[in-house]
Amino acid sequence: MTWRGEHGPHEQVLTLLAATPRHIGELTAGLAPARLRTRPSEDEWSANEVLAHLRACADARGGAILTIRPRTRRRSAQSILAGG
Repeated sequence: MTWRGEHGPHEQVLTLLAATPRHIGELTAGLAPARLRTRPSEDEWSANEVLAHLRACADARGGAILTIRPRTRRRSAQSILAGG
């Protein structure tokens, strides 16, 4: 992956992370709860399982994102991780 634009990779990653909850909400908004819980096949995860895994990864690794940001920008990184 190459980074484009005037901002470095850190800013682009944080921008992507900030947009992800909204994007996931848009993708799943019209789906019935049963569809979110249903596995496509026996050896594949349901949408809910994938989303739970993403959340667990964010909880476990979210602190690493804060360490890549300069201390002066830490507040905005914490806000992004909190979904706001």
